[in-house]
Amino acid sequence: LWMTFKWPIAVATVVSVLLTVGEFVLTYVLYLAIQSMKDSYDEDKHPDNKFLKYKGVLINLAIFIGSEIIKQLIENIIYFRLGIPGYKIRNALNLFIFKKVQKKAMDRDSVFSMGDVTNLTQVDSGKFGGLAWVGGRIVTIPIRIIVGIWMLWKMMGSALFPALGIMFTVLGINAY
Repeated sequence: LWMTFKWPIAVATVVSVLLTVGEFVLTYVLYLAIQSMKDSYDEDKHPDNKFLKYKGVLINLAIFIGSEIIKQLIENIIYFRLGIPGYKIRNALNLFIFKKVQKKAMDRDSVFSMGDVTNLTQVDSGKFGGLAWVGGRIVTIPIRIIVGIWMLWKMMGSALFPALGIMFTVLGINAY
């Protein structure tokens, strides 16, 4: 699979990592908007003109909303582009299964029924096609976890550790 689809997989993985990093940058921009809102309440530089008073908030929110729209469009393009090789893989698997079934006499050998063959061609090969849609997240999920914990540690300090302990305890309870 890698030899056939290495270019789309590599490009989608790199762009997914960049979008994940961009997601945390957008979170920081939202944090800056909240900070500028707090600062605008603390200092009354322009009490008469509401626009000048909340100018920083409006700029940060406009950057956040515009960047989020662009990020979502790029993510949809990536998932669409990753879906095309997934459909090609699914079609190739269907072809191999049908070629194998054509060589087998169903009357003589009743190990697989027609329902089993249909299940193999439709459901199981479809799972391989669906795997291509989420393949880029194999790389981005660990990055999201690591950067997310780091950002929480920067914001919360040592108060993060009891919260992580509770979270891992609940995860362990749910797992067993």
